[in-house]
Amino acid sequence: MRKLFVCKLVAAAMVAGCVFWAQLAWADSGTKAEPIAVGSFCGYDGMFENIGTIGKVSGNPDLAVGLEAMLKLVTRSHGLDGLDKSKPWGAAVYLNGKKPSGYVFLPVTDLQKLLAILEPFVGKAEDAGDGVLKISGKKGKAEKLFVKQKGSWAIISKKQENLALACDNPAELLGDLPEKYDLAISINALNIPADLREKVVEKIKKDAAKDMKRRDGEDDIEHSVRCRVTKDLLAAITGAVNDISRITAGWTLDNKTEKIHADVTVLAKPGSETARQLTRWSSSKTRFAGFRMTEAVWAGSLAGDLNDNEADTLKAVLKAVHDKGLQDIEKKDKPKSHREAAAGLLGDIYNAFNEVVGAKRIDSAAALLFEPGSLTLLDAEYAPNPRELEKIAGKISDIILAEHPELNDVVTIKPDVEEHEGVRFHSVSLKIPPDAKNREKVVALIGETCEVILGVGNDSIYMAAGREPLATLKKAIAASTKDLDSSVPPAQMSIGMRSLAGLLAEISKTEKEQSKMATLAKLLETAGDKDHIVLSAVPVENGLSLRFEVEEGIIKTIGKMSTMLPSSITGVLAK
Repeated sequence: MRKLFVCKLVAAAMVAGCVFWAQLAWADSGTKAEPIAVGSFCGYDGMFENIGTIGKVSGNPDLAVGLEAMLKLVTRSHGLDGLDKSKPWGAAVYLNGKKPSGYVFLPVTDLQKLLAILEPFVGKAEDAGDGVLKISGKKGKAEKLFVKQKGSWAIISKKQENLALACDNPAELLGDLPEKYDLAISINALNIPADLREKVVEKIKKDAAKDMKRRDGEDDIEHSVRCRVTKDLLAAITGAVNDISRITAGWTLDNKTEKIHADVTVLAKPGSETARQLTRWSSSKTRFAGFRMTEAVWAGSLAGDLNDNEADTLKAVLKAVHDKGLQDIEKKDKPKSHREAAAGLLGDIYNAFNEVVGAKRIDSAAALLFEPGSLTLLDAEYAPNPRELEKIAGKISDIILAEHPELNDVVTIKPDVEEHEGVRFHSVSLKIPPDAKNREKVVALIGETCEVILGVGNDSIYMAAGREPLATLKKAIAASTKDLDSSVPPAQMSIGMRSLAGLLAEISKTEKEQSKMATLAKLLETAGDKDHIVLSAVPVENGLSLRFEVEEGIIKTIGKMSTMLPSSITGVLAK
């Protein structure tokens, strides 16, 4: 019975999918033109291939066969005869004035046979003349749909006039979307009229002008910085409105690798400023490849170069922060010598970070590692002046300990504890206070003291904190030296679900939550190192693609979890 229920869902979903796509085809008809958007679906065979993959990874290899058998059962052995199962489905949306209009198209071998099979679900198809069929819906409850066959395609719309928009082979409108994605929508921004794009730009400019007005309590420095940043963003956004040529969002299940990924891709007109900005990080390199650890709970990286305008904006922000800091120092009721020392330190910090920005290079990597009873945070940053940053860190610690001598019983500083791969390490140990919040769990993860390691290289600076951070940091640095200047996406973030579940099991507040997370971590053990959710920014020709990927180990785990549903839920499904 449960399989029958699921099969009914599949059949209903296919019919509902047609109706949903038809929702795009509202409003008045327009003249023959290029669509502003198209939608693509992998079709019958593609859908059942995906179902077969899901069944395979979830331990139910006969899932697709069973569902097709049930589909034939509910359609009285007909299945979906009349539908060309090998081709994709699609939709096209046009712009008629300010109103969208369009149609859905399905591949058919025999439209009349297919409509006869679907009649119990959608209602009877009646002749509307000129080869058009009208479907009024079952018992008159659904909205009208109009259908006409053109070549080997059934064109469907809520407005009869919209059927004339379709060409003889509408699948040509989809381009390579069916090869790339199981489900996708692509917006052709170049087909949006210039006057509409201009209205969008004017609206953005008006909103920005309102936002740049001085806010209550905002001083001159804060206001000038906010206006500078807003103007830069405004220039980038308004330029992009006119430069962007296409935006595509697509989802697919790769039946070979058994991975799921979704993309959002933005393309700009070749040679435009937006295209240049989107692709300028296409050759991103990192010296910190060893920090991209598959065993990490979380790992992230950022690599690329700043352009002149971005560097100038950051310098302006740094200058404003410096000037604001000087004002605050002068306002404090402290001896002149203290204020001069604080101002000098602030100047050193400003000069050091101004030099970092002036290098116009970004190379950053971080990772959070967890094993039972151990939590470690790692960070690596490119810095053209690490020795200056090292001196500043020393000055800050000296000032803090001088002003708070009681911390000498809590904090232990050990300079130059070791040198490895050209990196000098300093150690700072902080005792966990007896009254610290959740002290028992903190101590279980990092010990009675939190050790922080600062590493200083020739053009890089490192930090590690947690239990045995020095050994972990040295391992990451050593792995990085084996693959210097490694090519990487300009931005990437990865979450290891097994490690995350293990960490949550250890820090959860209740035994029930701990038990759930421990069970999930146990299930994910079979995923090996294929248990990641990954978000990456990947340059493409004339654009940039943001990819969200779910590895196959997670899909397998979800399949296993489905077999562990409570009997109350499976009972409902079986009805």
